[in-house]
Formats: sequence, C-alpha cells, structure tokens
Amino acid sequence: DITLLKELKDSFIEGYITFLSESPDKETFYTNMKRFFKELNANGRNIVGNSEKRLLEQLQLSAEVLLNDKWLDDFKQNYIL
Repeated sequence: DITLLKELKDSFIEGYITFLSESPDKETFYTNMKRFFKELNANGRNIVGNSEKRLLEQLQLSAEVLLNDKWLDDFKQNYIL
C-alpha cells in the first residue's frame, strides 16, 4: 500500500530528525545511527533485507538533506536577507 509506505518514510525521517535534535551531540547521534544499521542484521537476525536496508539509508540521506536545507534557510534569513 502506497499510503503505508509513505507513512513509514515520513515516520523514519521525522524520527531521525527528532533523535538528532534530542541527542547530546552530533557525534553521539551518528555513532548510534551507525550502530543501528550495523545491528539490523547482526547475529543472523535478518530484520531487513538488502533492499529495505538501502531504503533506510536513502531515507537517512533524505533527512540529512532536509536538515541542511533548513540550516541554509536559517543562515540566509539571519545573515544574508
């Protein structure tokens, strides 16, 4: 179902951004995200397939683009415009 997939994508991105904002620092956040991806299929868990893992990685990049876009907008608003 397309609606369910959209909700999943939106939820992942929203959670990613929220988790980053609530982390004590970016280094801790990125360490935890790296661990999250590593642990998905550790010890034969097989929680996600390769295509789902790639989707999560793409969603991570999408979240980063949104964060950088917001940062750029804030920067322009405060220092350029």
